[in-house]
Amino acid sequence: MFEVAAVKSSFALVAILFVACPTAVSHATDLEAEIGAMLPEHVGAAVLVIRDGETVLKAGYGVTQIEGGEPCTPQTNFRLASVSKQFTAAAVLIAAERGLLSVDDTLDEFFPGAPAYWSDISVHQLLTHTSGLADYEDLVPEGTKLQLYDQNVLELLLGAAEAKLSAGEKWEYSNSGYVLLGLVVEQASGEAFHAFMRKQIFNRLGMEGSCVFQRGLNQVPHRAFGHVKRGGAWVTEDQSLTSAVRGDGTVYSSVDDLEKWLGGLGQNELFRQPLRDRMFAPHVQSTRGTDDTPRAYGYGWFIDEHQGRPRVWHSGSTRGFRLRLMVYPDSLSAVAVLMNCEADDPDPGACERIAERWVLQ
Repeated sequence: MFEVAAVKSSFALVAILFVACPTAVSHATDLEAEIGAMLPEHVGAAVLVIRDGETVLKAGYGVTQIEGGEPCTPQTNFRLASVSKQFTAAAVLIAAERGLLSVDDTLDEFFPGAPAYWSDISVHQLLTHTSGLADYEDLVPEGTKLQLYDQNVLELLLGAAEAKLSAGEKWEYSNSGYVLLGLVVEQASGEAFHAFMRKQIFNRLGMEGSCVFQRGLNQVPHRAFGHVKRGGAWVTEDQSLTSAVRGDGTVYSSVDDLEKWLGGLGQNELFRQPLRDRMFAPHVQSTRGTDDTPRAYGYGWFIDEHQGRPRVWHSGSTRGFRLRLMVYPDSLSAVAVLMNCEADDPDPGACERIAERWVLQ
């Protein structure tokens, strides 16, 4: 049995991340072509490769939309899906550093009138997928056709007479926790979640194109639209019942901005070292994955090893998008692959292929 305590020394370097992310990008067309060949069939994609602290590639492939779209570039913004969770976790830690909340606070402190069992669920447990709450998608009434919003998710969860599991019982991936975390940040800060994220993360790091998309309140610049296959052909389709729910997956960002994100984390530009250490600590055993790799979960990041090298990562999958971001902190290296289509490329796919060729050799 994998025990988190047994591998803490193995991940001692995880908290280091990047001291800096230089922007000296190689423009070698042969490198772009070789990495492009590692991608599955796709509509559009963007790739970031950082090796030994130096950005060696930022490139776009394909188009932002199958009909009338622009070429994808390093500035193209893709919906990050569950890669968004690390940004939500960062927002919680920023609020904690400002004294607006503690990760030990329980849900009843933010949601008066919540079921009694919510008093046993902490912010830390939401961050680590150990809250025991059911995934809200499983609570949606059959036949629902209108998009859900955060308030709808909250009502579904408040209406559950009991938790799926006891708080802290075990790790079970649940989007519910991260939706509630977005609402917790709102309650603690008194600001709308998308505004808090803009001011406290994106603006501070110069991530000018990134946003938590709120239809009617903001726009996604240089937006990539998602695609699915219908009758063997790609068609534009990137909205589902859950596409408007924020904390678990509505950040849009580009490889340009992800480079800044990693640099900001490495230089403690958002919060101090103790909180960053908590983000990347292997808090709990994770059961995600079909292989036998021991794997832990921090705050919005999976933690494991790849070919014997410490790695932190997260993938994202939603209607019309497939994405993955992986960091190798011991060599200050990272790979991100963003695609605006439901590419037929079994996870971990292209991102690991690129890392094995350009980072791990």
